[in-house]
Amino acid sequence: MGTLGDRIGMCLPTRDRRLLQTARENGYLNARNRHRRELLDAHSAWCWRLKLPIVWVERQTPRSKYGRLFLDMFTTPNALTPLGESKMRELLTESSTRGQGRISGHEISWNRIRLQDLDRVARRTLRISTKLGCYAPSRVNAPQPARRAEESVVEIDRWRVSSA
Repeated sequence: MGTLGDRIGMCLPTRDRRLLQTARENGYLNARNRHRRELLDAHSAWCWRLKLPIVWVERQTPRSKYGRLFLDMFTTPNALTPLGESKMRELLTESSTRGQGRISGHEISWNRIRLQDLDRVARRTLRISTKLGCYAPSRVNAPQPARRAEESVVEIDRWRVSSA
């Protein structure tokens, strides 16, 4: 039986399976075809299993000379640090024209990256998001259970307790 990503990937046409194999070799997915959702699901399941961030790129429109980049850290127990966010912002602004997007600790989406720079930017994005110092464990502080106030505890005298 294979992994979930393998099982999803087996339902894809041959060309898309080759794209998925290339994505596993490169570390990022070039989601440029019409089966993008299925391809992204298979790649995401693979990244989830290996605890890698998901990086994928696509064209703005089918004939555009610009592309989009996405980074998703939710498949890892980590989040980008402020240093990682600043390095990502540097990389994305130097390789895009009128760069528009959003960068947070857990995800990045960026538009208008030149197509000739898209593969290089995707590789650097993966490298930055997995570089020590650019990420840190993402710990959400769980609320502590409420403690009873001392005055709400009622003392019962032993001599008043009846026994059976």
